[in-house]
Amino acid sequence: MDPAAYLQHTHDKYQELYRGSIRKLRDEGTNVEPETVVRPDPKTDQAPEPVVLDIVTGPTGDEKGSIVAVYTGPTDGPLVGVMRSGGVDIKVFPLTWDVLRVWIRIPSPEWDRLWAWRKRWVICEVGEVHAPDADGVHNLVHYLSQPKHEGGGYAMELDLGSAPVEALTELLDAFVAMCAVDINLGFSDGTDLPADVYTRASA
Repeated sequence: MDPAAYLQHTHDKYQELYRGSIRKLRDEGTNVEPETVVRPDPKTDQAPEPVVLDIVTGPTGDEKGSIVAVYTGPTDGPLVGVMRSGGVDIKVFPLTWDVLRVWIRIPSPEWDRLWAWRKRWVICEVGEVHAPDADGVHNLVHYLSQPKHEGGGYAMELDLGSAPVEALTELLDAFVAMCAVDINLGFSDGTDLPADVYTRASA
């Protein structure tokens, strides 16, 4: 499958699950609040970015409210394909919309240059930048981890939540503007390695 089509398919598949979960709870008479933003505690460094909870249910009768996570979990597999942005190859491996791994090689990263993207998709005031749609969701990225050194580059994890594919492609463009030289999306099962390397790793 074409990588761009694969990303759209993955997005659509998760939105069907996420929005279907919201509608099912409402049909059952549950009070539902999609996309509740949990802001970081300024007294700690534990949550430098806001986290958006998938669904919060309110109390109904004797039932207490709770947090509902719509989770598919990570997956791995062979290379889906390669797409390009600004002359940089982006390898796309199997991925899920709610647990999306990004690995980038950037010689001298300037993470502050992601501010515009974060402001647009992650830390915007709900309802102020992204008005709710018919399901009550706001097209937000639910989570963005801090970059960690890994394998000569940096690994990050995202929960793209209700955000459109545009949010991901804009992030990739931002990495390219930061002079990224390698970008991988998703989890490889190792079969993209040279045959002799993969054989030794699998032995």
